Amino acid sequence: MQFRTILTARYLRYLSVLAAIPAAILAFIEGFRIIRSVFLDVGQSTPFYKEELYEGTLLIVLSVSMALIGIALYQKIRHLEFQQQLAVDGNTKISFQLDAMKLHSIISEVDPDGRFRNVNENWEKLFEYTRSEIMGRHASILFEDDQHDKRYLELRETLKRGQVFSGEQKLITKSGKIVVVQSTVVPMFDSEGNHLRTITMRTDITASKLIEADHFLTALLNELQEEVYIYDLYNYNIIYMNHLALESREWTLEESKTKNILHCAFLFDVSAFSHHIKPLLDGAEKAVKIQVKRKKGYVEVKTRIHRQIDNTPVLVSTLRDITAEKLALKRQMQSVASISHELRAPLTSIKGSLRLLNSGVAGDLDGNMSKLVDIADRNTDRMLSVLNEILDFEKIVANKIEFDLELVNLTDFVRDAVEINKGYAVEYNVNFVTGALAGQTWVTGDRCRLMQVITNLMSNAAKFSPPGEDVVISVADQGNAWRVSVADLGPGIPTQSRDKVFEIFAQLDPADGKPRNGTGLGLAISRKIIEVHTGTLNFDSVVGEGAIFYFDLPKADTPDKQQNEIILMAAG
Repeated sequence: MQFRTILTARYLRYLSVLAAIPAAILAFIEGFRIIRSVFLDVGQSTPFYKEELYEGTLLIVLSVSMALIGIALYQKIRHLEFQQQLAVDGNTKISFQLDAMKLHSIISEVDPDGRFRNVNENWEKLFEYTRSEIMGRHASILFEDDQHDKRYLELRETLKRGQVFSGEQKLITKSGKIVVVQSTVVPMFDSEGNHLRTITMRTDITASKLIEADHFLTALLNELQEEVYIYDLYNYNIIYMNHLALESREWTLEESKTKNILHCAFLFDVSAFSHHIKPLLDGAEKAVKIQVKRKKGYVEVKTRIHRQIDNTPVLVSTLRDITAEKLALKRQMQSVASISHELRAPLTSIKGSLRLLNSGVAGDLDGNMSKLVDIADRNTDRMLSVLNEILDFEKIVANKIEFDLELVNLTDFVRDAVEINKGYAVEYNVNFVTGALAGQTWVTGDRCRLMQVITNLMSNAAKFSPPGEDVVISVADQGNAWRVSVADLGPGIPTQSRDKVFEIFAQLDPADGKPRNGTGLGLAISRKIIEVHTGTLNFDSVVGEGAIFYFDLPKADTPDKQQNEIILMAAG
């Protein structure tokens, strides 16, 4: 219908021009006839001679003028039609381009305040919002931190100047996934310079950025002299292994991508590994470590969570060969243990003699002599304690120590620990108090060795607490484990010292500058004991506010439940 209307209008324009040409021809002929008749009658004088001559000339001039005007109008119409056709072709091209952009680009429109007015389907697919969800919401929701994101702040400043922004952006989807886009942001203004709206056209370049990052990471990791394993956080399927890891497993890169991390001999079963990485998932630790024996020696497995460019979390485990370190430590501990054994016998004899003196067997001691003997007795106790710790550590490292495992109720265990260690509370003028305690807090462990651990934690807390303060011992539910914690209000542990806390013979610089006596073995031994119980020992600390040392142990069934299972098995 529209085409027919345009065609009809075009014909009418041509007819109006063509109608002028015959009229001009007729006028020319009539004018020529009049002038000719005038010249034929030139000998005959008539009163209308001049008027006829003027009339004929005027008709000829008019006819020529009409013809010229008609031709000019025809050319003008042709020119206008040509321009109109160009405009139609241009609009068709623009419409095609817009359709193509809507089909392939990610387009959104916001008002001058930055609130969404419209988005296309590609935008909905990428950012995971529906059009109804996003309408009226501010565009800053696409930025993880709109107050500090440099690209967002640059975008705002560019738009304030009324300029077009073009650049790469990292944006966040509804589900929290990071996408990388190439953006062109165009502010639209009216003739008076008022900001009407802002149109944004984006292209998703996340995939290409992932490939680029993957190539860079692969080149970097292949240069490391450690085995590297990258695998899925949820199903443990292997994503990447560097060349050292592939050589160790004797796999090709293609084979590795069909494997699960549990196929690697250095890791535990699923439940044990899940417990091992739980501090990572809870955010309590940035990395977890464990030492594992392999055929060729010992490795330290360090695992952490890494987020890829699209914010997808993966697990990264690095394996460092520590065989040489273990052998050096073993030789060191053997030498120290040998010396300790040599010292232990005479020290025990000296301590016995000092006790005999204190008992009055050799006669009554005067006040000064009694004090000197008492000091010597206490120092002998301290030296024997150091020697015992060294020998204990040497046995643990050499796997020579035996653990007598039984069911332990941690609630009763903590109450006993408070009673047993009252001497430390009196010595350091602090109060050991129980905090929150659950009911049936059963674990499987060596009660004496666990008491050694909590005694070490409580004595350290007493040592670092201000006089008169409370040291709180609690038991809390951690899902698959029970947590025993010892909290003090001491000076805390400086950031630069935190990596050394569990090292052997470590003597840390206290945050308050006051030195405390210690062998530097207590925490190292305690961590080894807890690791044998498939648990973890760690701490939280804020300088000036204190520290909380805690150990987590896997939950065990209650004695009643275990007894019921035994009865059912016997009945079966």
